Amino acid sequence: MGIKRCILILCIILLLLPGCGRQRDSTGSGQGDPAAEKALMYVDETWDAGITPGYVPQTASFLLAENNLYFLDRTGGFCRSVYKVSLQEPQDPPELVLQLEQGSIEAMAVDEKQEPVLTIAGISGEGQRFLASYDAGGEELWRQYWNDTFSAEGHSQAITRLVRGGEGYFCALGAQRIWIFDSEGCGQGEIVCPGREYLDLCADGEGQVYVTYQDSQGRQNILARVQYQNRKLSGEVEIPFDGSMWAGGDNWLLMWGNGYLNAYSPALGETVEVLDTAANRLSRNEIQDIEVLPGGEALLVSWEMLNNNAPVTMARLRGSRERELTEEDSARTLTLVMLQVVLQIHEESWRELAAAFHFSHKEYQVVPEGIAMEGVADIYAAMNTRLLAKESADLIALLDYQDIERYMAKGYLEDLIPYLERSEQLSRDRYLGSVLQCYMVGDALYSIPVSFSILTLGGRASELGNEPGWTVDEFLDWLEEHPDVQAKEGLSPSNVLNYCLMGGMNLYVDPESRRGNFQGEDFCELLRRIHNLKLDEREHWEDWGELLEGETPVLDRLDVQGFLHCGCTEDEYGEEIVYKGYPTGDGTPCYFFQGSCLAVLSRSADKEGAYAFWEYYLTHRQMGEDSFYTNLEALEKSMETASDLYIADVEEEGRYTAYKSRGLDDWCDWYPAMTLEQRDKQVSLLEYVRADPLENQTIRNIILEEAQCYFAGDKSLEDTCEIIQSRVQTYLDETA
Repeated sequence: MGIKRCILILCIILLLLPGCGRQRDSTGSGQGDPAAEKALMYVDETWDAGITPGYVPQTASFLLAENNLYFLDRTGGFCRSVYKVSLQEPQDPPELVLQLEQGSIEAMAVDEKQEPVLTIAGISGEGQRFLASYDAGGEELWRQYWNDTFSAEGHSQAITRLVRGGEGYFCALGAQRIWIFDSEGCGQGEIVCPGREYLDLCADGEGQVYVTYQDSQGRQNILARVQYQNRKLSGEVEIPFDGSMWAGGDNWLLMWGNGYLNAYSPALGETVEVLDTAANRLSRNEIQDIEVLPGGEALLVSWEMLNNNAPVTMARLRGSRERELTEEDSARTLTLVMLQVVLQIHEESWRELAAAFHFSHKEYQVVPEGIAMEGVADIYAAMNTRLLAKESADLIALLDYQDIERYMAKGYLEDLIPYLERSEQLSRDRYLGSVLQCYMVGDALYSIPVSFSILTLGGRASELGNEPGWTVDEFLDWLEEHPDVQAKEGLSPSNVLNYCLMGGMNLYVDPESRRGNFQGEDFCELLRRIHNLKLDEREHWEDWGELLEGETPVLDRLDVQGFLHCGCTEDEYGEEIVYKGYPTGDGTPCYFFQGSCLAVLSRSADKEGAYAFWEYYLTHRQMGEDSFYTNLEALEKSMETASDLYIADVEEEGRYTAYKSRGLDDWCDWYPAMTLEQRDKQVSLLEYVRADPLENQTIRNIILEEAQCYFAGDKSLEDTCEIIQSRVQTYLDETA
């Protein structure tokens, strides 16, 4: 057993000792004792590796080996150089290890303990793939070109990872294939991905090569062992991780998942949570490589992928049980509660925001806490119970307006106006008034969403007309004139009725007297007309693009999330679109906004601290460059961004990203910058945006439930309207 292997085994044993990690089973359920719950590794120190901005690293090319950090450099557009940075002399500039005169390097494998030290997978100047190995002095030991046993399809796949197995063989990873080579680079065959795509490739401390891939449905990630001799995969097991992995020790692997860096044993099926990445200001995209060191320490390299100017950061990890208590350990705890669906969607961003807040406000520690969803009827009851607990939470995060509306009028939320009046960073006049009004009851303000989207009906202007807004009658007339109209979610009678009620509820309910009129002729005629419509109820989520290429009239329920929406949608439709809005009684345009928000709870024991985090959230929450922001300055800036930039979706190394620049190459699929007409069309949405109140949603649900029986022919129109009148009026009386 080699020295390095002994060290790695010792290190992983240290990680498994009580107080150095939290053990879980492969499904992620906690098994550790309470004392060990917080006993993770932590980032002891960090430093800049001194690589950027002078060099342009290739994505996911960093490798730690002994006392050096290796990376591939693509300055000038071609990746032809290998550099290393000394970790013993961190002030020294990167040292050139290898440079090709022609061609490019796709991936590399480094082992400073044996020859060859460096092996690269590259493409020659003539376009032929090869493997080449070099000694410590950079002299080429051998070069092997791929022979004809490899498929033409395989040649088109970029190599994202190259690893060296324990017997000296090499494996190269593509999106759909693993290519296997012997110790001298001769091709031995390939393994086709049994699922949708390969994710990552890694050799553990014993030299056994493992691979992760996504199953054919794209729902589950799989870990498997690569058998060199038989050229196949074995020991497949589902893993609760994202697929990224690095060498740990012995037969342990380090993997990212559930917000933690985990040590995972394929043989035992056990997981040990090693590092809380968000609490240490590390995200999964940034982790490039990890090396376990003697004494239970580890080195980690992080880099913000695809951001060439971001610093390459080195971090030294140590065990928490050996950490001396500091002022940070005695920080006051603020609890942030949220519905479990919010936690699942935004968990990592909330955790990172909380960690960043703690970094700048040492006296506070924000802990996100999810309220489990155990059925629709129990969600809000569980939340109410938590909010009224003896030791209440401090903040609440909710996904949309209707959720926070449940608590605004119940006294659960703190009025933020007094805090705003004392703030040096925030004031009401800096925010979009039409959106703020939705979060007010009287003169009290309970939250400000950072950004929002706008919901509307829309489609081709040539079919719907250029002017936004229509009455309920005009909407139904259009449907009668276009019996072949199609919609993504289908045009069932219930959907059409819902559209008519979203902006036209005031036709049937008087908000002042709180009296409904669902037995009058107007409402009866509405149901009768919808029932007589010839509607195609088929959904078109999967074939919408194909449908737009034809001549069939379409009606789309659009979620406008930013200023680039209009240009992208018009590119998809092939012509000008109109944001028609939901039909109303007088034809005034009706749009609804949707946006997540954060509020301070009135039962908080530390309202000043809770407000400090709320203020930090508003000033540091990062969104898209062209989003609809509630902050007027940010809204104006995002509008200028959309007017000034071109967007292209480009695939690089299996990852899709948005590249923004003027004058993109012709081979890119690009959308032009927003025009003045498109800008004005979207700015006008802001004038007519409104909230969809919870009361309106509740009444609509009652109406839709009963109307379905009439549309199905199970009840008469008169009986249906009578039941709707009774149920809605009872609700209005009870909530008066």
